Amino acid sequence: MGAVKLIPAGWSPRDWRSLWAVLLLGGGGISTTVLAWRALDKLTEKATSPWPIAYFAYGCLLLIGIVLFGFSAILGRRTFKFRVGDNELEATGEDAERVLDRAE
Repeated sequence: MGAVKLIPAGWSPRDWRSLWAVLLLGGGGISTTVLAWRALDKLTEKATSPWPIAYFAYGCLLLIGIVLFGFSAILGRRTFKFRVGDNELEATGEDAERVLDRAE
């Protein structure tokens, strides 16, 4: 039997950054959800007014929304559009990455 390779060969630095981003965003989303659940559970037991609970819940929803937006930015389709006057430049997918790399 051959050895199992845990590290894929031929991954670019961009692939590694995407993997790290997905892992960190996933961990952040899970921890934010657990934090919201536990804190809201404790707040509802002790609060006399609903407003502290509402503000905390809105903050947690905002953080979860940021995580979901991050996932869509990493895993979603990439499109780059730029317009100056009558000139327009548009690239999609891997072409967009190449155009941005040339611009730097």
